Amino acid sequence: MEKLNRLIRRIDIIYPLMLSVIINYLWYRGFPIYAGDQGIFIGNGVQSNYLINPVLYAFTNYPYGFVPGVSSTSWVNLIFLPFIPFGNLGEEVFSTILSVLGSIYMFKISLRYYSVLPSMLAVFLYLTNWFIFIGFIEMPYIFWNITFIYFFLPLILYYSMLLGEGSISFFKAYSIITILTTYCLASSGEIFPIAWLGFVLLIGYYLRKRIIELIVITLSFTISQFYWIFSFASFIIPKLQNITNASTSLVVHLSSSPLYASITSYLSAVTPAKINLIFLLIMSFISALALLLTNHRDIKFFSLIWLIILGFDSISPWLPTEEFLVLHYAFFAVLRTTQFATAPFAGLLFSIIIPSLIKKYQKGFVILFLILFSIFNLPILSGQLANRVDVPSYFLQAINYLNHQKGDFTVLVFPTVQYGWYSTTWYYGNNIYLYYSIHPILVGGIYSGAYFYYYYYKLNFLLYNLNISNKGEMTEIYNFLLLFNAKYIIIEGDAYSNISFISLLYLPVKPYIQNLNYLQKLGWVSLVETFGPLYIYKVNLNSSYAYYTNSSTISLSENLSHILIPAKIDWISPTQFKIPAYASKYVLLTFAYSPYWVSNYGKSENASLFNLYHSGGKELVIHDTLEGELMKDDILALLSIIIPIIISELGMVIIKRKIFK
Repeated sequence: MEKLNRLIRRIDIIYPLMLSVIINYLWYRGFPIYAGDQGIFIGNGVQSNYLINPVLYAFTNYPYGFVPGVSSTSWVNLIFLPFIPFGNLGEEVFSTILSVLGSIYMFKISLRYYSVLPSMLAVFLYLTNWFIFIGFIEMPYIFWNITFIYFFLPLILYYSMLLGEGSISFFKAYSIITILTTYCLASSGEIFPIAWLGFVLLIGYYLRKRIIELIVITLSFTISQFYWIFSFASFIIPKLQNITNASTSLVVHLSSSPLYASITSYLSAVTPAKINLIFLLIMSFISALALLLTNHRDIKFFSLIWLIILGFDSISPWLPTEEFLVLHYAFFAVLRTTQFATAPFAGLLFSIIIPSLIKKYQKGFVILFLILFSIFNLPILSGQLANRVDVPSYFLQAINYLNHQKGDFTVLVFPTVQYGWYSTTWYYGNNIYLYYSIHPILVGGIYSGAYFYYYYYKLNFLLYNLNISNKGEMTEIYNFLLLFNAKYIIIEGDAYSNISFISLLYLPVKPYIQNLNYLQKLGWVSLVETFGPLYIYKVNLNSSYAYYTNSSTISLSENLSHILIPAKIDWISPTQFKIPAYASKYVLLTFAYSPYWVSNYGKSENASLFNLYHSGGKELVIHDTLEGELMKDDILALLSIIIPIIISELGMVIIKRKIFK
């Protein structure tokens, strides 16, 4: 009996723990979730280098192009490293830990307002509400930057609450609030403005009577973002200057109603517009009830914030203002998808507010509400809407084969899709080769053509429409294989459009195979392996990523093998290498042209999108000049985490000394 009482007393931990394990199992079921714009994947056979290298080297080869670049906040992804060894269970284990952490503190927050039963309801709602779907927190695929905010937010608010009421010392709360908020904002990317505002509003509410502490905490997690926010803004805002009416249509037509996903599982004929209106009316009614019927000031404030967030739905009352800002000012491009950015705050506030409306009623009413909510929310609760990925064995066999091939080379993948994500019979989204291959992959899709987008698509159609009588086209194919340093070509027989809301058109596989078989007769390629529907051809040309040449121009219409001599590359690091001396005027480096690839004799010239260096027959040492900037940003990122800890520890030491004196 005593043990039972102990268990009951620890229900604030046991209940969130058990519920999190069950819910995450229903979501993942032993497989990773991946699709769309998701940028992190953990599964069997995944290489951890894609997480580590951006932190160490100012360089990216995704989508393709060997481009120097500073990814100042890549360090936030190191949190995934411990879960790589779990393989297919990695994402599920990580998500479960986050869910347990968030729901335990959600329970603690709820207990400040309600008794145990309504608090249990709040935790259930927190782990299963519709905003988990619309915010891509766990499904249909995962925006981890939003997920971090959602599951760290209860901790941040709980310690803000304690600090606001004087139940905890400033120095103890300071490090927890500051570090977690700093991490969330560093991972937020383009949703930073909305995420920052959300944190300031909620933390500021609890610390409204402690202005000095609020200012110190706010300045701490804001200033700590300066090292990346300005460089990120200078990079992203010019890219957003081209926003057109198509972007605005995302605001207008994107079904932001999570209820739509649930209702259409039962009533497929229902239109998004009608459900959006119903959803907005129901949620607004709940918010208004909480404002009117609840006496607690905190709940009234949360209801007001929630009502404002609901206003950003696709039928929001201030939609014209959103459209104007998106169309005319690139800085406000984040308003195209405000529903995603506000989802963590909306989901948490929803979970806190609902129990306030039923806490006065009998337990039976609570149970009835749970049953109805679960029925309407079943597609999200059961994980029906999650894009789980079961990576086929033939793909892993093909990757294993290619990863065991020695040397520096590119792998080309066909067929391709010109617009949209890449798609096969078993996944869609950013190309999944990124997480598996140790060799550079050049593949289609809207994100994957990179700096050689047009070159790649030209090669794609030349291979598909092979015209052996056209010497010019045959020469171009030969030249592209040389310049890309292609050693292997994969023909994906499982390339297939499996996305209902985007039209992806793939060219049939058969012509590629027929034409490559003809090139095999010429000795250019050889079919070396087949793994399921994947055909792997080896390219038999003598190629490299660097060439000696005496020509200052590159013309795809002439046979480049007559003017290019493959050069050996001696790698010092991924951002520095040597090219031995040779009696030629120039060295052509077939990485995408960048002024940041600088040699010991100066910068390169742009030669048909490649790098051309004056060598004068001497050894070249080429390095990435952005490496120093990345190291500086890494140090500042480390300080943004360490300094709050040092301040807290010093403060606690000073307080203890004063007490014992």
